[in-house]
Amino acid sequence: SLHTLVYRNCFSQKMPLKDIFHPCSDWVSALREMSQEENSRAVLDGRYIDCIFRNVYVERKQLLFVDQEWWWSESIRLEVLVIRALYHFLCSIEQSAGLSSQLRRRSMRKTIEMITHTWGVELSSADFSEFVDIESEFQSLTSNVSAKRKQVQLYWSLFDRSSLLASRKARMFVRKAWNRLGLGFSRARTKLGLTG
Repeated sequence: SLHTLVYRNCFSQKMPLKDIFHPCSDWVSALREMSQEENSRAVLDGRYIDCIFRNVYVERKQLLFVDQEWWWSESIRLEVLVIRALYHFLCSIEQSAGLSSQLRRRSMRKTIEMITHTWGVELSSADFSEFVDIESEFQSLTSNVSAKRKQVQLYWSLFDRSSLLASRKARMFVRKAWNRLGLGFSRARTKLGLTG
């Protein structure tokens, strides 16, 4: 998959971002070719919402899109789809040891902007806001999670991913500690007056 091709490059400490993500250049070109112009912006049909790296294969220099069972009811701006693909890729590799220092920035948004710049795709705050809106709604529909809670996590993740991860680890630690003491986490929150 495209995911695997890029992943192999992510451990080079000398390779520039442009080269790390070079396997994606044909993917970006394909998205541009499949897009249509709407209000002076390149948009794609909602059926391409899950056209992320894991679902794209390169065979004989041709791109093959697989696992496209999810469809979005509206068109999606090219920039938003690019953000979505990079967000999912970066989340999937963040715990890997030995990643290029270019991929270990605290701000995932900044990392995404730097990568897309190498493809000639410039992103705006509106693109990131639309990504958060679509992704939170998508996750609430496919994974039964609160859209509002997912929005907060996405914004936090884009701003400072490492502090979000640290917060999750601390929460899990507290939950395990309470469970070891024989108190359920929700019961402990009630005892401490933290419900509401």
